[in-house]
Formats: sequence, structure tokens, C-alpha cells
Amino acid sequence: MKSGVTAKALCVALAFWVGIHHASAQATSGSVLEEPARLPVTIGDRNYALDVLVVHGPANNKFPVALLTHGANPGDPRAATLDWLREWAHDLAHRGWLAVAVMRRGYGKSDGDVADYAGTCAAPNVGRYLEAHADDLEATLRGIAQRSDVDVGRVLAIGDSTGGAAVMALAARRSVHLSAVVNISGGLGRNLGPFHLDPACAAYESDLVWNFARFGRTAHMPTLWLYAENDSWFRPGLVGRMRTAFTGTGGKAELVMLPPFRDDGHTLFYAPGGRQLLLPELDKFLGANGLPTWNPASFAPLLARLSLQDRQSVETYLRMPTEKALALGPDSGAYWQQGERSLDEARSKALAFCKEQTKAECSLAIENFSLVNEPAQPSSSLH
Repeated sequence: MKSGVTAKALCVALAFWVGIHHASAQATSGSVLEEPARLPVTIGDRNYALDVLVVHGPANNKFPVALLTHGANPGDPRAATLDWLREWAHDLAHRGWLAVAVMRRGYGKSDGDVADYAGTCAAPNVGRYLEAHADDLEATLRGIAQRSDVDVGRVLAIGDSTGGAAVMALAARRSVHLSAVVNISGGLGRNLGPFHLDPACAAYESDLVWNFARFGRTAHMPTLWLYAENDSWFRPGLVGRMRTAFTGTGGKAELVMLPPFRDDGHTLFYAPGGRQLLLPELDKFLGANGLPTWNPASFAPLLARLSLQDRQSVETYLRMPTEKALALGPDSGAYWQQGERSLDEARSKALAFCKEQTKAECSLAIENFSLVNEPAQPSSSLH
């Protein structure tokens, strides 16, 4: 339960980036490390620095890579922040990934201008927009591949909204190897103003569908599509057309259409409560495809000695977003906090809540996905 440049300069910067994680403090069991950085990349014939946040666990092995990217900001792209992606990066890192959250060109502190031309209603050019944003993502993966602690043989790409469509464009590139792709509320809509979709632009939607058919010809890795029924930008009918087009040319797409979410299902990725719906679907997808996620088997001994009510509380806790911690009362009772800014906050709040409810001193049992005072369990496929 829970309570309420020059080439020389580029080389120097890249050398700093490659070595930065070696200077970081080691993460303890249950915690992760954050590495904010400026990642030097080359896109076309120009050099840029993209704003990135890398999050990973204790650096004792090579990590698979989870690339995270955002949607479009309907206002000022420079007002975008890596905090949009920080919580997701922590969720992925706690599942065994080296999570790389990136601000594409023109967003936040990243160099360059937003590539925002996608044609007009009369002459749509969705492909131009999505390919430009996929350029940023491919360049980010090339930069991250220089690290000594990454396993470039296992790469997951996750994107929201326009970022969801951009990772689908990335997946179609023969120059990029992706193990799996997660498209959350993905697409590209012609807007008349901030959050004001043009409902009369059928040609634009048709061009979006056509591009998804194009992606399906060469994107043959597993993909997971997560949408809500009340998405104001990408309605179930349009999503169905996109999926039919994608699978009709050879793509693989598992579509999960979630029930209506808040006032607008397009906010699933960021709004409070969204990750609680999305993460269980993500875990099922990762496990089904042999990719890292939390290991349910490691909690079997703990669950076996708990009451039915406490067992159910632990099982609910495991599906919650990180940063989180669960405390047990001296006799019974499992009390947890989730979605905190740091593990320390989750620990202290879980213990305080447990003490408040049991009127006794409590002990931490789980921190994120690590059992306390027991050997840390490696991430595994979820079955």
C-alpha cells in the first residue's frame, strides 16, 4: 500500500564522454547512477552536442542500451528538459539497462534547430520530419557505442508521441541494429496551434499511414505499441490503420489499446499514473522477447513467508515505477512508496509509513527490485 567545432575539439569531447562513467561513484545495491552529459555527434556534415542523461546500475559489466526520446513541445522547444525522461530512465536502469535519455536537436540544451517541416495538408511530407529526427537518434546510438560498458548487440528504443514515430523510422534503417522498439502514443499530426489538431487533414493522416507501411518493409524486430482509447491525436481507428500498414509489409507490432486515461490519453507517457499502466505491459513484452527486466523468481522466498494480503501488496509494489522501497512490520504488514525522486526518499517514506501504521519499528525488505540484506539478483526475462 502507499500513502498519499573543430575535429580536434570533437575528439577531446568524445574522449571525455567515453571516460566519464569511470570517474563516477559506484552505485549501491538497489540504486543507480546518473550521468548528465553533452554528447558530441555528427549528423550529415555538421557536428552537434546533444543533451543526454545516462542512467545505469553498478558498473561491473556491459549493459544493454535503452534509448529514450520525447515528443514535440507545442510551445518553446528550448523549454524542454531531460526531466521529461528522467523517471523512465530510472525505470529502465533498474531493469538492467544502460538508459540513454536524449534531447533531439533544438530541444532543451541540445545544439541545432528542430527539424519541424512535415509538409502541408495539401502536400504532406511526414517522412521528411521523421527521418530527420531518426538521424538524431542514430547519431546518439553511434556516440553511446563508444562507451566501454555497453553491449551494442542489445538495443531497445522507446519513444513517445513524435518520438514514438521517430523510433519506428529508426527501426526501419538497415544501418541500425535494434533488438526491440516501444512506440508509446506515436505518430505525427498536423496541428493548427498548441494541442489543436487539424481534424480535416485526411491527406496528412494517409501520408503517416503510408510511411508506417514503408517502415514495415525493413523493421523486422519485435515492436510494442501502447496507446489509450481517448488519445486526442491518434484515435484507435487511425492507430489501427497504421498497424495494418506496418504489419502488411512485414513489420511485427503488438498493439495494446489501454482504456481511456485522464482527460486525454495522449498524456500516458508523462502524466501521473501513466507509468503504472505502461510498465507492466513493457515488462511482459521484454520478458516475452528474452530481454532484461526485473526477475520475479528472486522474490519467491519472500512471498512464501508472507500472508496473502502482504503478498498481494508486494506483487502490486513490484509493478510500480521506481524509485521505490517496501518496508515490513515486525509481525505483518507491507508498506511501500513509489515514484520518488530518489531511493533515499523512498526508503525514509516507506519506513515512516510502516511505523505510522503498525506503531512499531519496521525494516526495509525491498529497494526498487533488490532484496535488502540478500545477494542482489541479476535482471532476467520475465516469464
